Amino acid sequence: MFIFTGLLAACLLGLSVAIRKLLFTHTEITSQPYTFLESSVHTLIGAILVLGTGTMFITSIQNTLILVFAGFLYGLALLVYYYAIEKDEAGRVSQLASLEVVVTPLLALVLLQESLTINSIIGTVFIISSVLLLTIDRQSISLVKKQFIFGLLLLALILWAVEDVLLKFVLEFETVIFAYFWLRLAATVSIFLVNKKQQVQTNTYWSYITNPKLGGLILLNGSLVGVSLLLVIYTYSLVELSIAAPLTGSYPIFVLVWILLLHRVGYTLPTHKNLPVRFLSALVFILGLSILL
Repeated sequence: MFIFTGLLAACLLGLSVAIRKLLFTHTEITSQPYTFLESSVHTLIGAILVLGTGTMFITSIQNTLILVFAGFLYGLALLVYYYAIEKDEAGRVSQLASLEVVVTPLLALVLLQESLTINSIIGTVFIISSVLLLTIDRQSISLVKKQFIFGLLLLALILWAVEDVLLKFVLEFETVIFAYFWLRLAATVSIFLVNKKQQVQTNTYWSYITNPKLGGLILLNGSLVGVSLLLVIYTYSLVELSIAAPLTGSYPIFVLVWILLLHRVGYTLPTHKNLPVRFLSALVFILGLSILL
């Protein structure tokens, strides 16, 4: 079951990254207000699920505070990640960010005493190798360095890894819906506070929401990501992070697939040009996943 939910989450996350880059490329929206609006959709989904299933809003003060802290970290990571997607090529950014799957199992090993098998180590190495293959491009690497994208993504993946470990700890005691709601609410608040500090005006949000086409796309992609994150959390509840993190973190491969499909229907997005490297990367990824699972 966890293989299906993990891969479905990765597939949907890949699609959401492609749509997000499409919005940044072909509309006037920028990453900071978009991040808040998308996260608000996630929070709304969480509130509907809590109310619809009769889940208690607070069952444990300790677990709620842990989720709030994890959510703040997640919100900061999203701001950094979405800014990187706005400024650079979506496939490359997602590939670099997915290196989180190396950090997360190590933290889980230290903090949660999870096991780390030979298969999980070898499988993770193959998956990371597949990601790194897609960054072999002198022009791409110089662009990443020039815009400090790599440093930003390093910060994001560390924040994500810590958030994942905290989330996994709470999932031992709480339901998926409870964890999702508090994680998304705290993330939305942290994004709003950072945007306010950066002087993002409230009327900026309204100008995007009241635009029928743009508002509809934000709602669509926000809902898509919301469902994806629910699947991610559910997958985390089923299996150890050393397996779940690489599985759900495989979305960069799906990003490239969705970008190619968007190209087919007439939407042009910047992407990696080296097709042989793409195919080699996909083969290495599939091999790593088969070893891991």
